Amino acid sequence: MLKITPPAELVELKEVCSSVPDGRADMVDHLMKELFPLMDFDTWVGTVVQGIPEGYATTFGTISRSLGTETASRAVGSFAAAGRRDVPCHRIVYSDGSVPPSSVDLLAGEMELVRKGDVWFAPGERIIRHITFEPSPFGSLSLHQELMRGLLDGNRHDFGLIAGIDISSRNDTNVCAVCTFTPDGESVGEICHRGGMGIPYVSGFLFYREAPLMIPAVIRAEENGFVDGDTLLVIDGNGALHPRRMGLASEVGTALGMKSCGVAKKLIMGTLSEWRELRPGEYISSVTVGDEVLGKASRTGSGSPIYISTGWGTDLRDVTTVLISLKRGRLPLPVKRAHELANRCRRSEPPSGHL
Repeated sequence: MLKITPPAELVELKEVCSSVPDGRADMVDHLMKELFPLMDFDTWVGTVVQGIPEGYATTFGTISRSLGTETASRAVGSFAAAGRRDVPCHRIVYSDGSVPPSSVDLLAGEMELVRKGDVWFAPGERIIRHITFEPSPFGSLSLHQELMRGLLDGNRHDFGLIAGIDISSRNDTNVCAVCTFTPDGESVGEICHRGGMGIPYVSGFLFYREAPLMIPAVIRAEENGFVDGDTLLVIDGNGALHPRRMGLASEVGTALGMKSCGVAKKLIMGTLSEWRELRPGEYISSVTVGDEVLGKASRTGSGSPIYISTGWGTDLRDVTTVLISLKRGRLPLPVKRAHELANRCRRSEPPSGHL
């Protein structure tokens, strides 16, 4: 076992994550001014990798677990693939001990590798399989999610307008689109907002990637008059269909005190019931986790389904009914339009007034 001392910022992160304010203004300040500025994934990973002694290696999964989650291996891999020379990323190997081809020469200078066919392996006794890194960053963020869940409004509230929200991101260009419609599908207003993102994508923690951009976008849409307290935020992502019942849609709704639900393209948990035909060509299924129905799956014909779940202050039957009525192909119109507009604004100059 290897013990690595975390930077002081991780102690501060745990302190910030250990309490959440009740009230929108205080919550937004808490997130935008206190929490989000402390989220530095590269520093977290870099600190762990710097702590691997010469002559030893560890795995992508071990680093992920040292950060407090099983789901960050791919993000760790992206960090290692960036080619940074200030961090000994050549000491990271795959779970079976095989060495990434780009790391063979450097790692061979620190230990005797074993060749099997065309693949080089680090000796098992040289692979560190357990690293202690406390307080772990994702352990702190998990605590923050649990505290946010305590503020989640599970009651049913009526809603009026429906705002689809989606983000398009590539390289250093990130755009969030908010597109508002009436329940009958009439466009009310739309806007794009450009800004920075949080941590890389890590399953279960999408809020901490997208909220630094999404929350200001929604606030800007409010300022422009086409989102208000009665608007339903329909967010590309999960709500209750989440390991801690606090997906992106749940946390954004809780942070802003606004009715919300999630529409996801991928099922990350749960079991589908038998499909039933809701109307000609439109099919629906329940998504069950244990004994709870946490979402609905909807598909048109034999197409790919979407997965609907509640966020803050919404009822599953209500949001499912209105979103299916607004489907245009696979997606409900507000989300479909937000997806298209975000991509358009990211790829080229946006329509006048959008950014």
